Amino acid sequence: MQPCLPATDWNAISAMAASAAAVAAIVWQLSELRHRKAVRQTELMIRLDEKFDSLEFRKIRVRAAQYLLNPRETDSEGEDAVYTVLNFFEGIAYHWRSHLINDESVWFFVGYWLLPYYIIANTQIVTARAHDPDAFVFLDPMVESVRTFKSKRRREPTRYDVLTTERSKDFLKDEAALFCES
Repeated sequence: MQPCLPATDWNAISAMAASAAAVAAIVWQLSELRHRKAVRQTELMIRLDEKFDSLEFRKIRVRAAQYLLNPRETDSEGEDAVYTVLNFFEGIAYHWRSHLINDESVWFFVGYWLLPYYIIANTQIVTARAHDPDAFVFLDPMVESVRTFKSKRRREPTRYDVLTTERSKDFLKDEAALFCES
């Protein structure tokens, strides 16, 4: 007499193999989604960085810095330049709020300029909000999030982490001295 072996349940084995393949496909898809998101973030930030560093925008940044160093009520062109720079950062903040970019991308590509401009141009931000409460609505939370990221990332503060009047002026002098010839 032969021993009685359990019958092989090929349906169960097929279902387990299909389940394992489905799990593997989901893991692969999630990995691909993360990769594509990282690529999109990088491409977006590179395009924004190219705009920020373009000749045209450098001229705007120079003009904004000159205005912030010596604000005059009659200098509407300088004030407009400040708002153009702030609107650029608000655009980045919109993408950040939409989760198209993250704190690290913002910090890496524009962190050096973001925090000083945000602090130095506070008067313009407050003025804009007096006329429109929704002005620069995404900027505050992004700046705070980037500050938190930055403080966790760095062991020692940089010279612009605590902006004194003197450091603010140094930053603005650097911006006002940008090379703007083609």
